[in-house]
Amino acid sequence: LIFKVRVALATKIPYLVDRIGKKKFNDQILPIILSLLRDEMQEVRSAILENFDPVCSSLNPISIVDSLLPVLTEMQ
Repeated sequence: LIFKVRVALATKIPYLVDRIGKKKFNDQILPIILSLLRDEMQEVRSAILENFDPVCSSLNPISIVDSLLPVLTEMQ
């Protein structure tokens, strides 16, 4: 049941950028995104990846290269 909360969170993350701004999104939400990408449940990882385009457009390029790419490489 708890994994369903993480799935719901993963689907709502792209909407947070409008609420908190890009700077806070990068500083405060990026660690959550990284955690969701490493989640043990496939459904959670899939939910964040389905919303990946809007997530990436909200992050600065340095965050994508330094933080997201290593995690995505681990997933392969």
